Amino acid sequence: MALEEPAFTIGIEEEYLLVDRETRDLCAEPPPSMMADCEQRLTGQVSPEFLRAQIEAETRVC
Repeated sequence: MALEEPAFTIGIEEEYLLVDRETRDLCAEPPPSMMADCEQRLTGQVSPEFLRAQIEAETRVC
């Protein structure tokens, strides 16, 4: 017997901004490997956002 999908699910999303250490401005050019490094550590739980300096991390369904 297959399990039924719940009517709704809950998870948490967090937005992170990459900031320049010296100027404290948003980083205009994040390191090219940043998203790949994040994806390696958080497989399927991280994605880029509209701003290049912003990423979204999310939990699995709770």
